[in-house]
Amino acid sequence: MNFDVNSLNEEQKKALYETEGVVIVSAGAGSGKTRLLTHRICYLLQKGVSPYSILAITFTNKAANEMKERISQMTNQNIWISTFHSMCVRILRNEIDAMPEYDKNFTIIDDGDQEKIIKDIIKKYQCDDDLKSQILNYISSVKNSGGDFEDFFAEIMKYDHRTELKTIKKICFEYDEYLRKNNSLDFDDLLIKTLFLFNNYPNILQKYAQRFEYILVDEFQDT
Repeated sequence: MNFDVNSLNEEQKKALYETEGVVIVSAGAGSGKTRLLTHRICYLLQKGVSPYSILAITFTNKAANEMKERISQMTNQNIWISTFHSMCVRILRNEIDAMPEYDKNFTIIDDGDQEKIIKDIIKKYQCDDDLKSQILNYISSVKNSGGDFEDFFAEIMKYDHRTELKTIKKICFEYDEYLRKNNSLDFDDLLIKTLFLFNNYPNILQKYAQRFEYILVDEFQDT
């Protein structure tokens, strides 16, 4: 294993050696947080931790690839290193068929696909195209909050009495129904469907909770 503990400063070493419980490292850009994280992975392996029990997550594909490259230079062990979305895709490919309305061959739609679906639905209701960005924002807000469209719009309509809100609500529901019928997920779904599985299927949650004894998150502030 090719890693040098002495390349770290004293503060970094404290975080390296403290392997049990929650450890938070707060430091500025370029101060070596990712280097510490990769060294920490190697240190855990050296201590005898199984590579199968380690999960490293970061925010962007670029950062994940950089971390994989660094780890490959330091050890020949195969570590699960990915972005949050990639992690969720991998879990969903294995587990999503626990939900009756989906199967493992689901399609992931990108932003362009999402806009086209919304645009087509808007045409049916003869709405102005200008509503598209507003509708996309509503959809993302509901999904990222882990909420429900019915509850979301009921709350909004208490103080926002615009007539077009009823139509916007219908479009949001139709968009969500379209994805379900076509076994498709958007980027927000990747996160919330994984969370839904963990919250509602204890056996799935237990499976991953037992597997990953050490979870390391790079760029935690971006999450």
